[in-house]
Amino acid sequence: MRYIIATVIISHLLSLALPMFNDIGMTGDEISVLQAIIEIPIAMVIELLVLLSVAVYCAVIIRRGKPRTETTIGVFNGSLALSLAAPALLMPMAGSRASRENWLFHHSPDTAFHSPLAGFWVWVISIILIGITIHLVTVSRWKRLAYRHD
Repeated sequence: MRYIIATVIISHLLSLALPMFNDIGMTGDEISVLQAIIEIPIAMVIELLVLLSVAVYCAVIIRRGKPRTETTIGVFNGSLALSLAAPALLMPMAGSRASRENWLFHHSPDTAFHSPLAGFWVWVISIILIGITIHLVTVSRWKRLAYRHD
């Protein structure tokens, strides 16, 4: 289980440095995932909710409350992380171009949302893996805690 958690954390951290979208204004100018998270409000909300769900579940694990409460919170937070992958996948559909006047993006006048790069896909896959990992940890801890209390 520890190797799975470590792999998910490393893949999510590595995705932050990868390019996410192309900048049409200059060739070779790409926007990294971290820069996109800072400048695109929907990406920032998605990332903050994923990090918040992981932090809340870690706090519940550390607190070591009742197995039923921990399982409920784990399933909710895992499902939240999984469901946040859908709006992340739909980000390129925001339009083929975004302008400075657009509320969604303020980086460059010519940014192509229709050409997601490797960073975008690694970021979305890591969000999905975070949700699946939270579910796996929840199930394995529930089995261990439920049988210990009986």
